[in-house]
Amino acid sequence: MYLNAELLPAEKALVSVFDHGFSYGDGLFETILVVGRHPVFLAAHLERLAAGARILRLELPWSGEQLAAAVQETVAAAALGSGYLRLTVTRGAGEGWRLAACREPTLLIVPYDHIPYPAEDYAQGFAAAISRWRRNHHSPLAQVKSLNYLENILAKDEALALGAQEAILLNLEGRVAEGAMSNVFVIGDGYLVTPPPQEGPLPGITRRYVLELASRVGLTAAERPVAPGELVGAPEAFLTSSLMGIMPLTFLEGRPVGTGRPGPLTRRLARVYQEAIGSEGGW
Repeated sequence: MYLNAELLPAEKALVSVFDHGFSYGDGLFETILVVGRHPVFLAAHLERLAAGARILRLELPWSGEQLAAAVQETVAAAALGSGYLRLTVTRGAGEGWRLAACREPTLLIVPYDHIPYPAEDYAQGFAAAISRWRRNHHSPLAQVKSLNYLENILAKDEALALGAQEAILLNLEGRVAEGAMSNVFVIGDGYLVTPPPQEGPLPGITRRYVLELASRVGLTAAERPVAPGELVGAPEAFLTSSLMGIMPLTFLEGRPVGTGRPGPLTRRLARVYQEAIGSEGGW
């Protein structure tokens, strides 16, 4: 793994106990899919990282080119053909909570040689539960993939305890914001919709490109508010993230979405997406 410009084995990749990422969840992360040794959508991930850093007032000492080189170096050192990377940036070590106490950010890149979604998940689709945790869509932090991920983790864990694979977080107005680990899409009669950033979802990288791909399967894409009932009443729905790609959403709160099976347009869009990310040079 890569830690502050060094390639190290896991047992030697040590971070200070005073690091603000450890003490306060003060930092950012990106999860980057790797296909054929190519980090998929790398530029977009680094753009989102930089945007989040600006919101957190975390000055990054590395250029986008330097971060990209560190990612590529990690892929090469790990001989990572397919899998993913977890890129983490923290504010660094410093005593107390003050931001100015941290002089140098920490950069950690960890490679993983597997994807945690088996083929049967896509064949059956995911069941989801509405979470009691709400997303504050008025907060700028809703747009940041920060290390403080407790709402998402607790929501996901509660969904798993209910026999579901994903949790749907509503915003403060009771509308759909996002999944605990995903963005949410609804397919209707000739259209594809997903909640806009103002509704509280993280601006997902896969989300962005799925909106661009919709026209290839005859769908008109739009961003607009989505009510929870619209998910159950939709002919098809699906979830997206960097690692899962496009995952059919087939049950919500124990009720079938559409037929309760992955829909034809979802499957077509998933094939188009997989072909796109598998093409030479990525996107």
